[in-house]
Amino acid sequence: MKNCKPSLGATFIFLFALTYPAVGRAQSDKPKLECKTGPISRVYGGTNWLIYSCTDGLSVTFVPAPGNAAMPAYFIITPQADHYHLYGERSGDVEASEAAIKEIQNLSKQDVTTLIAEAQSQKPTR
Repeated sequence: MKNCKPSLGATFIFLFALTYPAVGRAQSDKPKLECKTGPISRVYGGTNWLIYSCTDGLSVTFVPAPGNAAMPAYFIITPQADHYHLYGERSGDVEASEAAIKEIQNLSKQDVTTLIAEAQSQKPTR
């Protein structure tokens, strides 16, 4: 990053409740990070992805849109000092997710900031 199978009826419902500790704090005082504001839709690697902003206002989550062969998967971009860290999980089509990862990991800081602002302009998913 510069500076940084079939559609399931409830597309990644687990994502809406996804919480994970923020980086850099002791385990006991790590705040939960929720990523459910949005989504906005973008194409990465030739497939459609839904993007959600996280509660820290600095991170975004990428989830395959319904019909995307990469499903199930999710990827999260979080800030780390002078760069962004991309991580996630996948068990869908590897080629589909790899193609998207190649594009997502090359997003600039400004690209990520724009995605966050656009996702935040949407209402949170419940």
